[in-house]
Amino acid sequence: MGRRGRPPKLDGKIAGDDQNTYGNLQSHNVPVSDPQSSTTPQISETIDQVTTQTNTENTPEIQEESPTKTFAEAVGFQEELNFNLKFIPTEVIDGKSIARLTHDDVIEPGNYWDSALVCCILGANPPLEIVKGFLNRIWKTYGIDDVSFLKEGQFIVRFKKEEDRDEIIKRKYYYMDNKPVYVQIWYPGVKVDILGRKDIPIWIQLPDLDMKYWGLSALSKIGSSIGQPIRRDGATAARNRWSYARIQIEVQVNQSFPDQIHFINEEGRIITQSIVYEWAPTLCSHCGRIGHVADKCRKKKTVAGQPPRLKPIWRPKLHQKDNKNEEVEVVTPKDPKYKEGAEDNPEMTENSGNKEEEFTEVSKKKAARRKSLEGKEESFIGRIWIIWNTNKVHITILDVSDQAVHCQAKILDEDNYFFLTFIYAHNESCKRRDLLTFLQKNMVTAPWCVLGDFNVVLKMDERIGGNPVNREESREFMDCLNLCGLEDLPFEGSKYTWCNNQGIGKRIYSKLDRILGNIEWIINFNFKAHFREGGISDHSAMILKQVKHDTGHSFKFCDMWTLDPHFPQIVKEVWEEKHEGTTMLQVVQKLKLLKSPLKNLNRQKFQHLDKQIDIIRTELLSAQAILKNQIDAQTLKTEEKLRQELHLKLKANFLLKSQQSKADWLIYGDQDTKYFHAWVKKRRLQNQLISITNEDGLLVEGKKEVAKVLVNYFQKQLGIPNDTLDMKKDIVNMGKCLSIEQQLILIASPTQEEIKNCLFEIPNHKSPGPDGFSSGFFKHQWDVVGGLVTKAIQDFFQNGVSLKQINSTNITVIPKKDNPKSPTDLRPIACCNVIYKVISKVICGRLKKILLSIINLNQGAFVEGRELGHNDFSVRNLQEVTIGKTSPRDS
Repeated sequence: MGRRGRPPKLDGKIAGDDQNTYGNLQSHNVPVSDPQSSTTPQISETIDQVTTQTNTENTPEIQEESPTKTFAEAVGFQEELNFNLKFIPTEVIDGKSIARLTHDDVIEPGNYWDSALVCCILGANPPLEIVKGFLNRIWKTYGIDDVSFLKEGQFIVRFKKEEDRDEIIKRKYYYMDNKPVYVQIWYPGVKVDILGRKDIPIWIQLPDLDMKYWGLSALSKIGSSIGQPIRRDGATAARNRWSYARIQIEVQVNQSFPDQIHFINEEGRIITQSIVYEWAPTLCSHCGRIGHVADKCRKKKTVAGQPPRLKPIWRPKLHQKDNKNEEVEVVTPKDPKYKEGAEDNPEMTENSGNKEEEFTEVSKKKAARRKSLEGKEESFIGRIWIIWNTNKVHITILDVSDQAVHCQAKILDEDNYFFLTFIYAHNESCKRRDLLTFLQKNMVTAPWCVLGDFNVVLKMDERIGGNPVNREESREFMDCLNLCGLEDLPFEGSKYTWCNNQGIGKRIYSKLDRILGNIEWIINFNFKAHFREGGISDHSAMILKQVKHDTGHSFKFCDMWTLDPHFPQIVKEVWEEKHEGTTMLQVVQKLKLLKSPLKNLNRQKFQHLDKQIDIIRTELLSAQAILKNQIDAQTLKTEEKLRQELHLKLKANFLLKSQQSKADWLIYGDQDTKYFHAWVKKRRLQNQLISITNEDGLLVEGKKEVAKVLVNYFQKQLGIPNDTLDMKKDIVNMGKCLSIEQQLILIASPTQEEIKNCLFEIPNHKSPGPDGFSSGFFKHQWDVVGGLVTKAIQDFFQNGVSLKQINSTNITVIPKKDNPKSPTDLRPIACCNVIYKVISKVICGRLKKILLSIINLNQGAFVEGRELGHNDFSVRNLQEVTIGKTSPRDS
């Protein structure tokens, strides 16, 4: 019969040997059963002699141990040391040869498996020793008796106590290298249906998702587009990582995993959201296993006419080499059938997807370490060179590897220092893990910038062509950046920084080069990354540019001014002045006169707010230190006054930063965090457009030059002044028209309450128009300015005349993608004055009531209760249903 149970284990060890195996028994001249015979007495004699020798040679300590029994020992089966089988005739039934087993042939397991469970590692089949180490680490407080291999990706774990097993299975899933590990009770005959499970937990990332959607309700709705949302991670809840939101969802194997999903925002617009899967249970359509797709299935046979996979062969050149330099060339096997174009076939080459997708002959020279006597440059094994001007900056090399150089830098005229790490990563993913370890080892809390060629992409959309992105490598890279607190700096120029420079059908673009920074770097420096085109190189040049903010700005109302006790009096004095002209003109004149005293208020109370906060905080700490030595009334008053001033300045700073960042999701508790300041700083850098490509394809740099390019472009796009065409009433009357009652509703003078409600619906952080006053000003001082503003708007509905000061707008551009290169990548929006917005909202509110009488129901964007994207979703659903039909009857 075949060997049943587990591989053999004996009760002791033969002296001088680490393992006691069948081969060891022979080498120590222990009697063994005759291969030609399998009688039970010979086996019993063998075991008795082995036991006797072991017991006499082992130390007392070893004898006292309770070794794990094998399955054969547990059930009393004494054939464990006999590996030989014999022929037993079968029976012929209905012409078929059938083996018949009796009760004597069956081994009853007893209670041996009562404390066992099965671990199913989804998408991986690691070696048994790796699994043992992993389980002993995560379940070290439980008594694991043994771990054995069941089948691919599944392992049997037996515990010493059934209670330990029951405690483990209270949780269905664990994680090994970010892959789910499913556990359940196991005994012989139990099969695990992984493909049928619908609760596989995975983590997904939502890159660049607006933080106002990071709440539990919004994330739950977005996550439900893919699976069952479970929870968000701590960094998302605390909002101390701003590049993406991260949530856990439950999915099933037999489902789609889209790279993009769509949702309708609060304004009725369809938002397209990218999805990054840290791991997904992809199912191979060829072999039916989890963890890879059909294109990468190793069991897929080579199609006739396709070349076989090639493997690189390394061999030294047949010439003498200098001791200090080594040359190695990569040679590919020669096949006369496949020459040009063969190396780019993804079926033919295995590549991690980081460099050229073909084998090329290269020469790699390994130079000795050299250090310049002048101290201006250093070179380490010839891979990374750093050159600096010793008259401007001082560089100290702190750590070096074959993939990175970590150094400390200091500008000679400044006191602060910062850290720089230059990267040139290996092509092999296994070697890049050493780089990730290097970064984690040298992680600092001071300003830190990491830049160079990482040879791995971070997101799924950072490659065009070639093999699919290796999600495992991207996940390892992302985990390292999260641990180190590193983030891509705002950048301009080329998104893809590497190209293989091949022809049509072989061209590959990837983003392998990056410039990263931590929170301290973003807060302390105004740098923006710029990636140029590659030219004759396969990589884009990286330039770290300092962005200088303009000192002169147009007037913009700041919400923090309302905190000053003198603010209401300033507004009241200006508003009580008498002016001639229409009410709308009076509003314009008073707003214009109000700017000067508000600017003075800002200079006196709110200029250099950060420095004021530092000074007040220092004085407060000093007063509190004095009180610890001696308490007196005057110092107590000083402490209370300083505490109130500090609270006021902190709140003012919060209002200012919130207004600058336009982040309505911020709460007051975020006001003094590094994350808060980093968010504001990063948004400001992203809004700075310092270079663009003009109509001739030339790169234009500098804010003034960029502005000229944009103005010229949008003047042509938006048109030039021209006479309007007369409206033909006979054509208008052919369609649906408003009744007299409906027309009167539209032109009726709005009430004071209607105007106030429309104004108060405008958020404070919305960009103001040319006059610089936001809705926050009118809300705060409505008791003073509300009467005149209301009358001005009512006059407009009476005479239909509006001043050009009210109608004027500021045109600003919004990028359509992350790194706009030309004016076509930008879209213009108009920033209107608040009074203009209120008039528009009043008209829109009235149109909403009568719109159904002049439009058709299929115009979904205008039907109340129907979102803008409903028609789009309906068409998509119809397409999916129609595509699934297979016969005319189904249609």
